[in-house]
Amino acid sequence: AQYPIALSPNGDYLFGFYGAKTHRVVEAIDCPLQNPAFAPILRSLRAYFGEHRLTVWDETSGQGLLRHVYLRAGEESGEILLTLVVNGSSLPDEAGFVSYLRARHPALVGILLKEHAAGVGVHQNRALRRRPRHGLRR
Repeated sequence: AQYPIALSPNGDYLFGFYGAKTHRVVEAIDCPLQNPAFAPILRSLRAYFGEHRLTVWDETSGQGLLRHVYLRAGEESGEILLTLVVNGSSLPDEAGFVSYLRARHPALVGILLKEHAAGVGVHQNRALRRRPRHGLRR
């Protein structure tokens, strides 16, 4: 599932979907169509982003860090992969971010940072945390 990130008028982080024919984010953390394991992770992200006062991408100004969250779950394994799309090349205190999420969500087996800088058409992925599974190497 892909969740664009926005700020509400009162400053709360929103995770959801774009409204019809807009880039206005409609809150959808508890969407019944999504894997129920995603909602607690999104709530943890909301808390972490708020505690660290991370900025949200504003397409008008071209400023802000946070753009999207992608969550994928293995149907049989229950393992979850999180990809955070940012405007830039890094996240403040990446090790702290990974530790925060892993302590709360042991099913997270991979946390990726997708670099999507304003005006750049090329996207790069960088693993913030991954664990070798089933004989796979780092």
